[in-house]
Amino acid sequence: VNSTITINRQMHYEGGMLKLCSVKTLTSVRTVYMPKVMHNYLYDLYTAQSEQKKTMGRAYRNTERVFDTMLKQEITEGDFINRKSNGEILTVNSMKYHSCTIKSKLNIDFKFHYLRHTYGTHMAELNTPPHLLCNQMGHGNIRVTQKYYIAVSQTGLDILKNNLNRI
Repeated sequence: VNSTITINRQMHYEGGMLKLCSVKTLTSVRTVYMPKVMHNYLYDLYTAQSEQKKTMGRAYRNTERVFDTMLKQEITEGDFINRKSNGEILTVNSMKYHSCTIKSKLNIDFKFHYLRHTYGTHMAELNTPPHLLCNQMGHGNIRVTQKYYIAVSQTGLDILKNNLNRI
């Protein structure tokens, strides 16, 4: 794994405007490692968006204004990868629409935040060392990671049994 995403800001609406603000806590600032497949997906998405922008010209809607509260400046036509195919930026409200669609059509109570829990749970089941998982999740205290993610998994039990048999 050579690819990373640095998390140092969060985007939200404030006063009717999109703003890039500091994250909630200091431990939220972190570097998250990505598998190659995710890097490739994001690169392909970025490339496709660049092509869409050329093809659509003025119809491509990357005209939103985002205020960066840390740099104290406005960003226009930002280089954000979280865009719809027409260039419009995806926001929390955009994602709520998809969550409601999943709920109504599939009867699944889904929130995109659940993907974070899925990630943490899978990484714990793969026996990621707790201190690394704590860092990746942005937890300020390893007890939070242990409470929610460090569960007894079949893989972990198999490793334990194997280690016990080696004694």
